[in-house]
Amino acid sequence: MPRVPYDKPALDFAAQLKQLKDRGLNVENEDKALHLLEKISYFRLTSYWYPMLKDPKSEKLFKPDSSFNNAFKLYCFDRELRKLVSGGHNIKINNRTYSLLSMIIYLLNIINPSYTFKNKLAELFAKYSNVDLRAIGYPEGWEKESMWSN
Repeated sequence: MPRVPYDKPALDFAAQLKQLKDRGLNVENEDKALHLLEKISYFRLTSYWYPMLKDPKSEKLFKPDSSFNNAFKLYCFDRELRKLVSGGHNIKINNRTYSLLSMIIYLLNIINPSYTFKNKLAELFAKYSNVDLRAIGYPEGWEKESMWSN
Protein backbone atom coordinates (compact mmCIF):
# COMPACT_ATOMS: atom_id res chain seq x y z
CA MET A 1 0.00 0.00 0.00
CA PRO A 2 1.51 3.35 -1.00
CA ARG A 3 2.12 5.99 1.62
CA VAL A 4 -0.26 8.90 1.74
CA PRO A 5 1.68 12.16 2.01
CA TYR A 6 0.98 14.28 5.07
CA ASP A 7 0.86 17.89 3.90
CA LYS A 8 -0.17 19.56 7.15
CA PRO A 9 2.74 21.41 8.77
CA ALA A 10 3.58 20.59 12.39
CA LEU A 11 2.68 23.31 14.88
CA ASP A 12 5.06 24.41 17.60
CA PHE A 13 3.70 24.57 21.17
CA ALA A 14 2.84 28.28 21.00
CA ALA A 15 0.92 27.72 17.74
CA GLN A 16 -0.92 24.75 19.30
CA LEU A 17 -1.98 26.92 22.22
CA LYS A 18 -3.07 29.73 19.88
CA GLN A 19 -5.14 27.25 17.86
CA LEU A 20 -6.89 26.03 21.02
CA LYS A 21 -7.66 29.60 22.09
CA ASP A 22 -8.87 30.50 18.58
CA ARG A 23 -11.29 27.57 18.80
CA GLY A 24 -12.71 28.94 22.05
CA LEU A 25 -10.78 27.12 24.79
CA ASN A 26 -10.22 29.35 27.84
CA VAL A 27 -6.59 29.34 28.94
CA GLU A 28 -6.17 30.66 32.46
CA ASN A 29 -2.36 30.42 32.60
CA GLU A 30 -0.54 30.42 29.26
CA ASP A 31 2.87 29.53 30.74
CA LYS A 32 1.43 26.50 32.51
CA ALA A 33 -0.52 25.47 29.40
CA LEU A 34 2.62 25.69 27.24
CA HIS A 35 4.55 23.64 29.79
CA LEU A 36 1.83 20.96 29.81
CA LEU A 37 1.67 20.84 26.01
CA GLU A 38 5.43 20.27 25.99
CA LYS A 39 5.44 17.62 28.75
CA ILE A 40 2.18 15.76 28.10
CA SER A 41 1.52 16.62 24.42
CA TYR A 42 -1.37 18.07 22.49
CA PHE A 43 -2.52 14.67 21.26
CA ARG A 44 -2.45 13.03 24.71
CA LEU A 45 -4.62 15.87 26.07
CA THR A 46 -7.03 15.74 23.11
CA SER A 47 -9.19 13.03 24.67
CA TYR A 48 -9.67 15.17 27.79
CA TRP A 49 -10.97 18.24 25.98
CA TYR A 50 -12.99 16.21 23.47
CA PRO A 51 -16.13 16.24 25.73
CA MET A 52 -15.84 20.05 25.78
CA LEU A 53 -16.25 20.33 22.00
CA LYS A 54 -19.52 21.62 20.56
CA ASP A 55 -21.52 19.44 18.21
CA PRO A 56 -20.66 18.69 15.51
CA LYS A 57 -17.31 17.74 17.04
CA SER A 58 -15.69 17.69 13.59
CA GLU A 59 -15.69 21.52 13.65
CA LYS A 60 -13.37 21.41 16.70
CA LEU A 61 -14.97 24.42 18.40
CA PHE A 62 -15.28 24.51 22.19
CA LYS A 63 -18.44 24.95 24.25
CA PRO A 64 -18.65 28.10 26.38
CA ASP A 65 -16.74 27.85 29.68
CA SER A 66 -14.42 25.10 28.39
CA SER A 67 -10.99 25.48 29.89
CA PHE A 68 -7.50 24.09 29.52
CA ASN A 69 -7.33 23.76 33.30
CA ASN A 70 -10.45 21.57 33.35
CA ALA A 71 -8.96 19.31 30.66
CA PHE A 72 -5.79 19.01 32.73
CA LYS A 73 -7.82 18.15 35.84
CA LEU A 74 -9.57 15.38 33.87
CA TYR A 75 -6.14 14.11 32.80
CA CYS A 76 -5.00 14.09 36.46
CA PHE A 77 -8.19 12.31 37.57
CA ASP A 78 -7.72 9.66 34.89
CA ARG A 79 -4.08 9.13 35.89
CA GLU A 80 -4.92 8.79 39.60
CA LEU A 81 -7.92 6.52 38.98
CA ARG A 82 -5.81 4.21 36.79
CA LYS A 83 -3.16 4.12 39.52
CA LEU A 84 -5.75 3.36 42.22
CA VAL A 85 -7.48 0.61 40.23
CA SER A 86 -4.46 -1.04 38.68
CA GLY A 87 -1.76 -0.64 41.29
CA GLY A 88 0.25 1.38 38.78
CA HIS A 89 -0.29 -0.79 35.69
CA ASN A 90 -1.41 0.97 32.52
CA ILE A 91 -5.16 0.55 31.88
CA LYS A 92 -7.59 2.68 29.89
CA ILE A 93 -10.53 4.30 31.67
CA ASN A 94 -13.72 4.38 29.62
CA ASN A 95 -17.46 4.00 29.93
CA ARG A 96 -17.01 0.48 31.37
CA THR A 97 -15.25 1.92 34.41
CA TYR A 98 -18.35 1.67 36.61
CA SER A 99 -18.64 -2.05 35.84
CA LEU A 100 -14.97 -2.64 36.60
CA LEU A 101 -15.11 -0.69 39.87
CA SER A 102 -18.34 -2.45 40.89
CA MET A 103 -16.68 -5.84 40.42
CA ILE A 104 -13.65 -4.75 42.46
CA ILE A 105 -15.86 -3.50 45.30
CA TYR A 106 -18.04 -6.62 45.23
CA LEU A 107 -14.98 -8.88 45.50
CA LEU A 108 -13.36 -6.74 48.19
CA ASN A 109 -16.57 -6.92 50.25
CA ILE A 110 -16.20 -10.72 50.23
CA ILE A 111 -12.41 -10.99 50.61
CA ASN A 112 -11.71 -8.12 52.99
CA PRO A 113 -14.73 -6.19 54.31
CA SER A 114 -12.43 -3.70 56.09
CA TYR A 115 -10.73 -2.53 52.88
CA THR A 116 -10.19 1.18 52.20
CA PHE A 117 -10.55 1.17 48.40
CA LYS A 118 -14.11 2.56 48.43
CA ASN A 119 -13.06 5.44 50.71
CA LYS A 120 -10.05 6.22 48.52
CA LEU A 121 -12.29 6.19 45.45
CA ALA A 122 -14.76 8.57 47.14
CA GLU A 123 -11.85 10.89 48.01
CA LEU A 124 -10.71 10.80 44.39
CA PHE A 125 -14.21 11.68 43.14
CA ALA A 126 -14.38 14.55 45.65
CA LYS A 127 -10.95 15.81 44.61
CA TYR A 128 -11.96 15.82 40.92
CA SER A 129 -15.56 16.98 41.17
CA ASN A 130 -15.42 18.13 37.52
CA VAL A 131 -15.49 14.50 36.32
CA ASP A 132 -18.81 13.51 34.74
CA LEU A 133 -19.38 10.08 36.29
CA ARG A 134 -22.06 9.29 33.70
CA ALA A 135 -19.39 9.59 31.01
CA ILE A 136 -17.49 6.68 32.62
CA GLY A 137 -20.57 4.49 32.94
CA TYR A 138 -22.02 5.45 36.34
CA PRO A 139 -25.83 5.15 36.27
CA GLU A 140 -28.27 7.57 37.89
CA GLY A 141 -28.57 6.77 41.62
CA TRP A 142 -25.48 4.53 41.75
CA GLU A 143 -24.49 5.78 45.22
CA LYS A 144 -27.74 4.37 46.68
CA GLU A 145 -26.87 0.79 45.65
CA SER A 146 -26.05 -1.38 48.67
CA MET A 147 -22.49 -2.18 47.64
CA TRP A 148 -21.62 1.53 47.42
CA SER A 149 -23.20 2.64 50.69
CA ASN A 150 -21.06 2.54 53.82
